[in-house]
Amino acid sequence: MKRDTRTREKFKKKAYWNRFMTHVTKTLENSTIAGIPQIVSANNSFRKLIRAAVFFSCLFGFCYQFWTFMELYWAYPIVLDVQVKSPSVITIPSFTICDHNGYTLKSYCSVAKHECVPVKNETEFCIMKRRYCHRRKLPEGFRIPENESRLIYETMNEREMDEIPYIPQDYNIKMCEMLTAGDTLPASCRKARRAPYTKGDIEIRTNCLMFNSIWKLPDAEVDKIPSTAVINLLLLTNKTDYFPFIDDQFIAMYIDFHSPTALANPFLNGFVMYPGMRYKYYIKETELALKGGNLTQYFFAFKVVISELKLACRKELSQQPHFS
Repeated sequence: MKRDTRTREKFKKKAYWNRFMTHVTKTLENSTIAGIPQIVSANNSFRKLIRAAVFFSCLFGFCYQFWTFMELYWAYPIVLDVQVKSPSVITIPSFTICDHNGYTLKSYCSVAKHECVPVKNETEFCIMKRRYCHRRKLPEGFRIPENESRLIYETMNEREMDEIPYIPQDYNIKMCEMLTAGDTLPASCRKARRAPYTKGDIEIRTNCLMFNSIWKLPDAEVDKIPSTAVINLLLLTNKTDYFPFIDDQFIAMYIDFHSPTALANPFLNGFVMYPGMRYKYYIKETELALKGGNLTQYFFAFKVVISELKLACRKELSQQPHFS
């Protein structure tokens, strides 16, 4: 009985595989359009020609695609050397903070040559500009520029830093401290430096401060901090000290993180921080393996070119006629 049972099971398996192979063969025969057997078994020459054309077209397409892939495979390296590191010490990040309040309303109206007048219709003004009013009342002695066009002209044409009233760091930056892991006490940030004129989103004088920047300091060295360090910033935006023509959407602080040796424009590539909000930024440092070079030679060559240009300018000026 056991032997008969085994024989029947073997027969069933063999019959199953025979039926399966027959089914696969018929499926392939019916699905093949332009195989070699189909070309040979075609009834007339026209069908043979069509099937042969389809077959060789497919073969040519396959060879072309295969060759294109192999060219790409041989031209570019397949193995990419990427190293992800988590160092314990990193370069201290430099960041620039800006706003559209480089010439404050109070500072502008304190200058005698600037014409500032009291608000004529206090109720209407408070409806349009709520940020200046408390219970629909303006502060005592509040004044605004009389001519907006003249205001823009005066603030944008005073390009020299000495002509703009100095805004101290603590006017906007109320706190800047660095926290490290462990029992180490918080350390205050270094004093910020005033950044060069930076164009903002609107036509008005901007105010920018650079932190941890060594721009224009050739002898300075970049500091290192633990990778787990946290920098806390407390920023103050005085809404009532912006000019009235500045919309509420531009009453904000802008921040951009960059290399300590470079300048940045937070209005163009930075992040917007609105009053009353809390923001967290996670900074990633990317190191590029640059090719070595002797920068001293380039600097010397640059100085030589500058000297030659100066001599050429003097020679050109000496040859021009002078009229008294």
